[in-house]
Amino acid sequence: KGEESVVVAKVDATAHRSLAERFDVSGFPTIKAFPTNDAALETYGGNRDLPSLVAYLNDFAGTFRTEDGGLLPEAGVLPELAPFVEGGDLSAELIASAEAVVGGLEGEMREHGELYLKAMRKVLAKGPGYVATEMARLEGMASSSAVSHAKRTMFLLRRNILATFGSAVA
Repeated sequence: KGEESVVVAKVDATAHRSLAERFDVSGFPTIKAFPTNDAALETYGGNRDLPSLVAYLNDFAGTFRTEDGGLLPEAGVLPELAPFVEGGDLSAELIASAEAVVGGLEGEMREHGELYLKAMRKVLAKGPGYVATEMARLEGMASSSAVSHAKRTMFLLRRNILATFGSAVA
């Protein structure tokens, strides 16, 4: 849950024989991976334990999920923006340079870049203490059972991005 680019579905192939035939399902259980592009359908042949399945899905779909549905620390992190946040010397000029980099990104990377810019502006306005305070706040909200999976994902992405701010937290 919480990953827009991945859908996991269970189908009873004995009740839906036409699907089983269409996708060459002859043994049970069978796990198939359907890419979103025109790539070929894959049959998963690995171990059926949760760690193996999550690792496979992360590799197949380019995601960064943990076994409990959380996000790995590298989710949302953009190496292109590391030089702007690692040194801790944020300025309006540095943010303008980062905006130019983000402007050249596309799709999900662009969305994550916008989160970097928002965080950079907040750190510049509120000071370096903002990073630790906001990370703790985001972690608390992400751990709430009242939060939707989509919101939890957003909170964890923002936390991961703030964690890259190096000496800005000093």
